[in-house]
Amino acid sequence: SSSSPSSRTRKPRATRKRQGNSCDSTSTCSYSTAKPSNSFASFVSSLNLEQCQAHLISAEQAKEEMQHTFTTQLREAQSQITTLQQRYRDTIVQLITAQAQQENRRARDQHLLNVQRLGWATAVRTGLTVHEAWCDGSAFKALYARQREIESRRKQLEDDKKRLQKLRPKKMDERFGSRSSKDKPRFSEEEERLEVVALNLGNLKTEEESLKTQLTALIRERNLHVREMKRIADEDGARFRCLPFRLSERYVLMSLLGKGGFSEVYKGYDVDVCRPVACKIHQLNSSWSDSKKTNYIKPEASQGCGAIW
Repeated sequence: SSSSPSSRTRKPRATRKRQGNSCDSTSTCSYSTAKPSNSFASFVSSLNLEQCQAHLISAEQAKEEMQHTFTTQLREAQSQITTLQQRYRDTIVQLITAQAQQENRRARDQHLLNVQRLGWATAVRTGLTVHEAWCDGSAFKALYARQREIESRRKQLEDDKKRLQKLRPKKMDERFGSRSSKDKPRFSEEEERLEVVALNLGNLKTEEESLKTQLTALIRERNLHVREMKRIADEDGARFRCLPFRLSERYVLMSLLGKGGFSEVYKGYDVDVCRPVACKIHQLNSSWSDSKKTNYIKPEASQGCGAIW
């Protein structure tokens, strides 16, 4: 009876010991399976040195061939991109050049029409001096002729009105005095003539106001015509008179906008950014010193403008 409790107490210890031994055995088994195999090392040791060198040489050759192929394709792509860009620029230049030629031709044709319609400047000699005089065109001549006709017609109507007003009181006295039947139609006819004269005067006044409006518009057109005439004369005597002109492989000069003492401003087109621009070109004296040229173009250089001399 005394050994049974001790045996009962020892059994769990033995069980725990056996479980511990089993865990140790499993851990050693798992460690033995986790060890790396020597298959790669055995494969490397089984290879011949010459075979390894042949594999390395073939790999390096394949790498060089791939690099050469990639470099060749990259160069071909870059050359194609450069060719396409050049074609794109040439196409834009051709289109802008054609547009500039059409605009210049249209502007000069319109100028010739305006010369006949609005007038032109001519040189008149007075003694030893020569000055410019303006000759009116067909539109101004027709307008002035119509104004003279209206003025003469208005004077005639005013004379008729005065004459009828002088006759009107006399006929009214005869009407209220004698009341004869023969004077009544004559008086009514004069009354109607006075009303017709008043209506004609009103119509002439309205037409005269319309002619004044037309004259104001023609004067405005003549001012623009004079400015365009001066621009065309400056363009014919400009430095780049053969427009359109390619400047610095980037700008296309289309037409002259204005000319000053030492500068010319052209309407141009920037091929790189594809937008219209204004190009100011300085015409400096070649005998000037570099410091004087630099001081002259310094305000313009701050705004991104260039100078040519």
